[in-house]
Amino acid sequence: MDRKKNILLICDFEHTLVKELHLNLKREGLNCDLYCIRKLGDTSKIRYLLSWFRLLIRIIFSLKEGDVLAFHYVSKYMVLLDKLVSFKRLKRVATVWGGDFNLLSPHQKVERAKWLGSLAAANVTNPQLKNEIEALGVDIEVISFGLVILDAIDENDGLNTKVSKEGKFVCVVGTNGSANQQHVSIAKQLSKLSEQEKASFDFIIPMTYGVQSQAYIDEVYTAFQQAGVTFDIITERMSIDEIAALRIKTDVLIQLQKHDQLSAAMLESFYAKNYIITGSWLPYECLKSFGLQFSSIQSISHISESLTLFLEGRQECDLDQNRNVISKMYTWKSQASKWRNLYVGK
Repeated sequence: MDRKKNILLICDFEHTLVKELHLNLKREGLNCDLYCIRKLGDTSKIRYLLSWFRLLIRIIFSLKEGDVLAFHYVSKYMVLLDKLVSFKRLKRVATVWGGDFNLLSPHQKVERAKWLGSLAAANVTNPQLKNEIEALGVDIEVISFGLVILDAIDENDGLNTKVSKEGKFVCVVGTNGSANQQHVSIAKQLSKLSEQEKASFDFIIPMTYGVQSQAYIDEVYTAFQQAGVTFDIITERMSIDEIAALRIKTDVLIQLQKHDQLSAAMLESFYAKNYIITGSWLPYECLKSFGLQFSSIQSISHISESLTLFLEGRQECDLDQNRNVISKMYTWKSQASKWRNLYVGK
């Protein structure tokens, strides 16, 4: 009888998606372990280098021929590590997330693509990145992470959250506390709404992670205060149930980042049947090919127009269809077996 293969997931940083993948692979009956190079919030360079050294020792002495080495969020150090352990004859698989690839120079992308082509398998989580990498001559498949929040939305539908609607529409601005979310610019545009329109919304600004400084939170607070709207800034970490409850109670999501690959929060919002306003400069055209419907505006200056259309009931989005599309593509129930096949075959 063949020995059951061991799978070692390696991620450059601690991330919820990889943790969920680890748990779901174990539920699939696989021998799977997870090694995160650095813990959340740990900026020590010494600990970072020591962590790589411990990983190298572990691979050399613990993994056997045919075991699976699975790279997530590929860095130059992972490529180097792969070369150092090439004598082990492991099955090497890489998952490119987007941020790890898009920050490379054109020459580096070509070199990274060559490395991906040398592996047993590789995948991405969105079609646009697949097209970019395949243009460099590498076959790569799309396998998405499941989103645990979707299960929580099903379980908590109707659960009250600390966000009180009071007869108003709840409009969430952005998905984290990074300046990339353009909170201040959005607030300036909201000031253009009529007083009646402003009174129709409660604006929620989640800044539970990704915040550069307290000074930026203060700047966002001042901008929304000057816009003359009712708002609340959430800075405390939220539990899965609290996030699910917020998605359920949200009517509109304004998702106008400067740049993004594919926001998990946005996908969760589709599932919760939120009306989504996003930017045409973001790589979301692939979502339309899946059948998802949303408002795509040319610039931030068009926010007030989109919100007016929403209030007048003239937005043309089938929110029930959006939920059905997401349920087929981003639940762990639909994706876990695909990850299993990627690592150990059918």
